[in-house]
Amino acid sequence: MNKCGKCNVNIRDDVKVCPLCGAPLSLEAGAAAGVGYPDVSQRFRLMRFLIKVAIFSSVVAQIILAIIDYATDKAFSWSMITAVGLAFGCFTLAYSFQNNKTLQRKLVGQLLAAIVVILLLNRIIGHGLWGLSIAVPCAIAAIEGAVVVLMFTDLSHWQVYVMAQVWIVLIGIAMLIVTIVIDEELWLLPAAAAGFTVVVLAAMVVFGGRHATAELKRRFRV
Repeated sequence: MNKCGKCNVNIRDDVKVCPLCGAPLSLEAGAAAGVGYPDVSQRFRLMRFLIKVAIFSSVVAQIILAIIDYATDKAFSWSMITAVGLAFGCFTLAYSFQNNKTLQRKLVGQLLAAIVVILLLNRIIGHGLWGLSIAVPCAIAAIEGAVVVLMFTDLSHWQVYVMAQVWIVLIGIAMLIVTIVIDEELWLLPAAAAGFTVVVLAAMVVFGGRHATAELKRRFRV
């Protein structure tokens, strides 16, 4: 779009002079500067660089911690815990900033990663099955709570969380079955977490009506 500086009016692009005063036209300030969508590529490149720096620093730090652990205890004991924690932190950092993943996929991915980390820590530390019977159900409930909060903060697009909720329900039921198979006396918290996920999914279907069913049909190509 061209603009006349004297008359302060916009003229169509194929006109070279102002039809009112005859002055030569110039491009609008926004068009001349090429203003459009903000260029975020530089920001993403900086973020990727910082993530690489963080991962590299974590690896170096873990190597130093492992050397200290072995030098003091002649074994890798507490450094195994720091390794699991740093690995989870690096995964969270890298996975959270992937722009090709939706928020729903990130939530499910973070839940699966958290379960793996909890079970590894339980294996390293010992002291019973606290990871399977307490920590994992708490992680499932925490992610479920995050999904509920996100839905209420974006009510116009709540249905996009339906498929993520299906995955969370499946994960909750799977962890309940695993817990019962290993030790049936530890069923209470896993059952509560799985029941919470089922209740939320049922509420989505009941109160969401055709929006929820349409989203499920679209996802499962029914």
